[in-house]
Amino acid sequence: MPRVLKNIEDIDSMSGLHLYHATVSNCSQRVRIMLEEKELNWESHLIDFAKSEQLTEKFQSINPAGVVPVLAHNGAIITESNDILEYIEQEFPSPQMGKDGQYIRSLLDLSNAVQADVKLLTFELILNKMRPFEAKNFEDYAKRQGNKSLVEFHRKFAFDQVSEAEISNAADSLSKAAIYVDTVLQKEEWLSGKAMGVADISWVVNGHRFYALNATMPNLLGMEPLTNFKNWFKNMSSRKSFKKGLLDYLPHMMR
Repeated sequence: MPRVLKNIEDIDSMSGLHLYHATVSNCSQRVRIMLEEKELNWESHLIDFAKSEQLTEKFQSINPAGVVPVLAHNGAIITESNDILEYIEQEFPSPQMGKDGQYIRSLLDLSNAVQADVKLLTFELILNKMRPFEAKNFEDYAKRQGNKSLVEFHRKFAFDQVSEAEISNAADSLSKAAIYVDTVLQKEEWLSGKAMGVADISWVVNGHRFYALNATMPNLLGMEPLTNFKNWFKNMSSRKSFKKGLLDYLPHMMR
């Protein structure tokens, strides 16, 4: 577990690894698991969305997109969770991870591609009780959030304007993605090849979220048995890094 800092500091004055992250953000979960797998020392800067800390001038000066995670390493700033995973693997190659899998790039690209669908379904199916709170605070959010695509996303969520077709299309996208991952696992023991690696870490958080969503929307993942996917997820979710990087940060109702 990292040492926790209470305030956002000047990036240029910081040394070592610093992660700006949120508890239930699946992109943040991805990076925390990677840091735990590498057994790295890192400084934690938790961004509390309930307090709108992602909208502060200081945080938006670090990432104008207004989203987590952000990794700072000796003055360098890296955003986008899969880019951060690859950066960590490049900078900290030990312990060695799998990297001989022929599907790694397509899996990372697919992980990026389904992120919007994961987010939409998470808000509509799991976080929907937040809708009144978001509606009440939307005007302030819209004024302070410089990322216009996020403003539009939260406007539609806050005022219940996401259509059934959008939800259905997002669910179909995730079902197809899970089938593709399952197909890869028919050929490879791990998504990254002969050993666990970046592609596995990228996808295990999606697996966790898929199953959470499937509990609220039966058959979200379709009617395919997904045996390879399920066995792989069982192996990945039993790792210590999964508990420390994901489960330990979740409220009990989401575990």
